[in-house]
Amino acid sequence: MAKKMSQPKSEKLVLPGPDDYNEPPTELLAYCMMIYGEKGVGKTSLASRFPNAVVGMLEPRRRNLKIRQIYLDSWEKVQEYVDLVIEDDTVGTGVIDTIDRAYDHCLAYHCRIRGIKDPSDLNDYGATWRAIKDDFESTFNKILFAEKGLVFISHAHLREAEVRTGEKYEFLCPTSSPAAFKYVKAVADYAFYMGYHNRRRAMYLRGHEDLWCACGTSDFFLDPEGKEVKTILLGENPDAAFDTLLSSFNNKVWDADNIPEERVVKKKKVTNGDAKNG
Repeated sequence: MAKKMSQPKSEKLVLPGPDDYNEPPTELLAYCMMIYGEKGVGKTSLASRFPNAVVGMLEPRRRNLKIRQIYLDSWEKVQEYVDLVIEDDTVGTGVIDTIDRAYDHCLAYHCRIRGIKDPSDLNDYGATWRAIKDDFESTFNKILFAEKGLVFISHAHLREAEVRTGEKYEFLCPTSSPAAFKYVKAVADYAFYMGYHNRRRAMYLRGHEDLWCACGTSDFFLDPEGKEVKTILLGENPDAAFDTLLSSFNNKVWDADNIPEERVVKKKKVTNGDAKNG
C-alpha cells in the first residue's frame, strides 16, 4: 500500500521587528527597469550590455546587432523564454524587446484559444480581459521572483492626459498598451527615456509633466555633490552607454546641464586673429 504523502507545513508568518527595515539593493542589476525612446537610438544595444543578458526579441529580427538574442513570435514562446531565463545559470538578465509586442501576443493567444477576434466578443463581463492581465503579469513576475534582472523595452509616443480641472495635455511615454503600461508603472523601479540632448545621445532619468520617467530610489542617480541627476550623456557606443548608466547609478556622473567647466571640452573657434602663420 502506497504511503500517503503529508503536505509540507508552511512557515509561520513573522512580522519584521521595529528595526528590521528593507535595505534597497546597492547594485543596479537588482532592479527592474524600463528603457523606452526613439527608434534606432540604441535601446536594445544598451540593454544587451547588462551582464549575462539574453534579449527576447519580439520586433522583426535585428540581424545587424551582435547580441545574445532569441526570436519570440508567439505568447507560448515568450512563456518558454521566461522559464529558460529562470532555469539557465548563464543568464543574469532577461530583456523583453518590446513589451508592446509581448502584450499583443498574449492578447492574441487568449483570443485564439477562445475562438474569438477580440476579448470583448464573449460579453463575459471582463473575464477574458482579466485572464489576459493575469497571464501577462504573472509570466514576467516569475523573473522578478527568481531575483534575476528584467529590462523592458518600448518605443515612445505622445499620449493625452487630463487633469482634475478637465484640462488636457500631452506627455511623452512608452507606446505599450494601457494595460502593459500600467503593469510597468507598478513593477519597474526605474523607467528611463533614451533620446537626444543638444544633439548628443542621452538618457533622461527623471521626468516632468511632458515626459514620463520613474526613478524609484533617492540614494542613487545623484551627482558627485549629492544632487539629483535628470539627464546623462551616454557616449558614442553601447559599452560607453552602459558604463555611464552604471556610474550614474553609483553617483559618479554629472547632470548633462550641470557639468563643471573643467570637464567640458570646448571647441576653440579659430579666427584669423588667433591663427599664427608658421
